Amino acid sequence: MKIISVRKGFASDHSSTSYEFLAVDKPLSKFARATVASLSSRAHPTARRVSFTYNAEGYDLPGGWHNLMLHHYDVMYSESYDWWILAMAFDAPEKLQQSAAEYDFDGDDGQGVEVSIDGNRVIVGIHCRLDLGMAYAYDHDEGYNDEDVVG
Repeated sequence: MKIISVRKGFASDHSSTSYEFLAVDKPLSKFARATVASLSSRAHPTARRVSFTYNAEGYDLPGGWHNLMLHHYDVMYSESYDWWILAMAFDAPEKLQQSAAEYDFDGDDGQGVEVSIDGNRVIVGIHCRLDLGMAYAYDHDEGYNDEDVVG
């Protein structure tokens, strides 16, 4: 057998929870990589990236993803049963923190934008659901309508 290509990241299988973390601003130190690796025996962090996958209901990232964004990573994306989170973390002065906080909102069914601030670190999480099995017809005058489901 010959390997034709390698795909980085993860593929959602709708029966697991997956996380991908990226360090954009600066690489993780050896100590930080050891700290991240201690969260799972299957996690092998590099200086810029780590992935976690939990294949059973009820198992999840120890301490949650916020802590990793607060201390180590700048970008995270996660998929769990068609629910997606894209998170970005950055250091910001107070004025920018206040501006970012204005975008925090709870949408329908747990979707929306979550803005959290800890010290000078801002974490923005975009929560959404993707159901690729359905498409909705859109009427520019009336918006989406549940009766307009296509597919």
